[in-house]
Amino acid sequence: MIKTSPPVKHPSRWHLSSEQIQQFDTQGFLVLHDRIPAALLSMLKDKADLVQANGHLALKQNNVAKDLVFTYAYFQPFLNRVLHFHLWAGLDSLMPLGCPQLLSLAESLCGCDFVTTVDMFIYKHKKSEVKLPWHQDLIYQSNKYRVATAGIYLDDSNAGDGALKIIPNTQWHKQDICAIVDNPPDSEIEISVKAGDILIHNPMIVHCSENLTVQEMRRTLYYEFRPMAQVTGEETWPEKLLTRRLDLQATALHLYQSSYPEADQFEWKIADPWRERTVVKALQPLYLDPIPFNTANFCLKQFKKS
Repeated sequence: MIKTSPPVKHPSRWHLSSEQIQQFDTQGFLVLHDRIPAALLSMLKDKADLVQANGHLALKQNNVAKDLVFTYAYFQPFLNRVLHFHLWAGLDSLMPLGCPQLLSLAESLCGCDFVTTVDMFIYKHKKSEVKLPWHQDLIYQSNKYRVATAGIYLDDSNAGDGALKIIPNTQWHKQDICAIVDNPPDSEIEISVKAGDILIHNPMIVHCSENLTVQEMRRTLYYEFRPMAQVTGEETWPEKLLTRRLDLQATALHLYQSSYPEADQFEWKIADPWRERTVVKALQPLYLDPIPFNTANFCLKQFKKS
């Protein structure tokens, strides 16, 4: 059973309702429409273009960092994934991680002592013909705590054209993915979202997506949020890594509040001993330690068919 966090004492209009939290717990996903302000969305699109251009330049120079993952189709490279997105996009790209529209949902699901464990950007290209087979992102130790992945969509994602498909209520334990491939259940849902929406899913929900056939490209910025108790009690995250992730959060909050002082703000309520954080002016020191990723659960036969 999930160890639910105490209700937020003074919820903002951006915090999740009890009904929304219940849907996330029951079905394993939730869509929040028109969540990201237009100015932040426009900035992220510009940053995505910049990172993609710089990534291809690095590829031509045979100097690609391991954070940048390319796929190839018809002898043409396509940038597919960028781990540690903000490191490559620049300091001001952090502002979405400081906005209440995003952090309020993290606090609603993970409690006040949440930590942003992953920032990752996905490019999906029509011409790359890449599909994401059925899988679970990770298998964590227990269901005592909520773990949530929030995808900020920079472009529309339409059902029938490579949109995310999920199988509700599969987030409670490790699934037999090969059995699902052989006998797909009737319960699968394909989720349409618009640019500026946030799609939240439990990383253990079984999901997939087909390749794009109409849309030329789709871009999504992903954050993973976990309760501090889950990371420190069930995982093997070193303290220096956690403090760097929290400094990243503090810097994001500072940048957003400085840039949008008249907008709604998020009140960060993380408890001691994590409260005193450092606002940094350079991101490189915050990404010195590798993230201890869990292994995804998938079925090898899907790759043999593709």
